[in-house]
Amino acid sequence: MRPPVAELAKHFRKERAPPPSCVPRPSFLDIAQLLPSFSDCSFVSTALEGLDPGAQPHARVVLDAIVEFAARNALSKEQTETAVDTMRQVLEKDAAPAGRGHAASVEHLQTLLLHHAVNRPPRSTGVFLPSEAVALYDFIVQLYYRHYKLFRHCLTAELELSLQQEVPGGTEEPPSIPPLSDAVMRAPATSAPAAR
Repeated sequence: MRPPVAELAKHFRKERAPPPSCVPRPSFLDIAQLLPSFSDCSFVSTALEGLDPGAQPHARVVLDAIVEFAARNALSKEQTETAVDTMRQVLEKDAAPAGRGHAASVEHLQTLLLHHAVNRPPRSTGVFLPSEAVALYDFIVQLYYRHYKLFRHCLTAELELSLQQEVPGGTEEPPSIPPLSDAVMRAPATSAPAAR
């Protein structure tokens, strides 16, 4: 029996204590042994196509971590694709130049996860169990929102403003002086004898 939506929403809003700093980090070999369970992870590359090319390496780190989380928690391929697409939607909105705040981004993530954790067609699809949605939410909070400003800086496209100032009415620039190497030698001028 799935818990009601109100209880699930309350859990998302609950404050969480930060994890202890002595949590062991997995080695690369541990992660590599988990990932082969998905023979086709092309959905990560597909998810990156909508993002700015400069932001793709940074977004790929986050999306690859979501795939790693899915492998560790034995999520199905459909659940993994949904988790990756959910995070892609959050990254896409956060990478917009206008941007939005931390609270709006978390609210958007909660809405998307709640949409996929409750089975009420056609408005929502129950891809995740509530416990899986909560675990995914906790993982994303620790991975992404803990370093939100850093990711936001990396994902936002750099805008460059080029300003050219012109005087009203226009100005006329003098012609440039040709280089001396293009000069033509003149014959010496013969001077007339001076009258005494």
